[in-house]
Amino acid sequence: MCLDTGHCVYGGGDPAGEAKKYRSLLRYLHIKDINAGVLGESRRKNLNFEQAVGAGIFSPIGEGCIDFEGLFRFLAESQYSGWMVVEQDVIYGKTIVPPVESMRASLSYLKKLAANLESSNQLAAMRA
Repeated sequence: MCLDTGHCVYGGGDPAGEAKKYRSLLRYLHIKDINAGVLGESRRKNLNFEQAVGAGIFSPIGEGCIDFEGLFRFLAESQYSGWMVVEQDVIYGKTIVPPVESMRASLSYLKKLAANLESSNQLAAMRA
């Protein structure tokens, strides 16, 4: 199974909850974030998916509403060993932030998050 974090939230789900529910089937993760304000506006205006993407529903990772720290903690605790792909759905030429800048910011956030989680795990291991 492939869990797309952004599409999950777009559809009304919780990525960490879905990962827990389907942990035995989970093999791939598509990591993307979603702008809660644009999501709400898209729902109010009844935008279709393409229109929502054009409106900027997907944000650089770490700037949206998805709890990646909680998701990654669960994945570490459950010893997830599948693939993770960092992506962002955009309509080229219609983005506020150029895709290369968005991916740079996303990867920077993920590296910092991974370092923080690693430090937390090391501290927890030292206390045990």
